[in-house]
Amino acid sequence: MVGGGTAVGEGVLEELLAYAPSVARVAGTNRYETAARISGLEPVTRGGTVYVATGGGFPDALAAAAQAGQRDSPILLVRPGNVPDATADALRDLAPTRIVVAGGPGSVSEEVLAELGTFAGEVERRGGTNRYETAVLLAQDTEPGRVLHVSVATDFADALAAAPVAAAEGGAVLLVAPDRVPAATRQAVGDLRPERLVLTGGPGALSRETEREMLRLVPVDQPAPAGPRAGP
Repeated sequence: MVGGGTAVGEGVLEELLAYAPSVARVAGTNRYETAARISGLEPVTRGGTVYVATGGGFPDALAAAAQAGQRDSPILLVRPGNVPDATADALRDLAPTRIVVAGGPGSVSEEVLAELGTFAGEVERRGGTNRYETAVLLAQDTEPGRVLHVSVATDFADALAAAPVAAAEGGAVLLVAPDRVPAATRQAVGDLRPERLVLTGGPGALSRETEREMLRLVPVDQPAPAGPRAGP
């Protein structure tokens, strides 16, 4: 269980014990410490790749989650203008050879990028002009023909649920607006030619028009977007 008592109450912990013999809470005094403590759990290994995203918003970290999961890499959080002490300590312990920064300069400043360079030999930014482009840039590591999960970018829950499944399938999470498919996302679907598209979220999250637009992006020789759809 991730998060302190204000995020996930003790009552929830007690309920979860009905489904498992033990439940462990991983939490720090803030989101930065919590992410740092998660980075110390298996199967994360030292000396690999670490993904870094802003702690001030959710879309970039969510888009990076599938890629990080495939590499047993953690996601650490930074403030737009500095690297918190907990994050710096985690980076020293992990000793990464490569850091991938999810998000543009508006999310993670150039000053933070330079500071991250003191913890790894290679620091690469994957950041577009908006959250949709950033998700597409992160998905560039995905091989064509994989499964793509598509979630709305205006809320975190659906993409959060999709990310571990996408990681297990070697796929990626792409983002759309509730009522439209951004140009960058359309282009990525065309380039990656997925085996299958999975739309995560009900009509309250993804409109029927967005669903129809995604359907039109599927090549005629490929399966249609999977259903039923998960979400509200």
